[in-house]
Amino acid sequence: VPPFFACHRIEQALITMLAAIITATAIMVHVAFSLIHFRKFTVGGESGDIPIDIYVEAVLGMAVAIAGVIFGSPSLKPLKLVDQPVTRTFEMAQSARSDFNIFNHR
Repeated sequence: VPPFFACHRIEQALITMLAAIITATAIMVHVAFSLIHFRKFTVGGESGDIPIDIYVEAVLGMAVAIAGVIFGSPSLKPLKLVDQPVTRTFEMAQSARSDFNIFNHR
């Protein structure tokens, strides 16, 4: 696969994911306003049973967000195992950690 097409596929997946998350956010904002509207018109401000359409819309918004993230994310790269494990000596390990050197010359 040429690199251009692979890059284009990743960009398209990210655009799809972003569109799904924006749509899910809009749905969830509508759920919030619907719930505020419902609570405003209940008698005496008592919170009765929340209507089923608000529950369904909230579940739909979450499903759209989850589907957007799952299907919009780029595919995972396979893990590669090292053929020969490298045996490291103590000196090799110490030279790799130069940030953790402790100097006692104060």
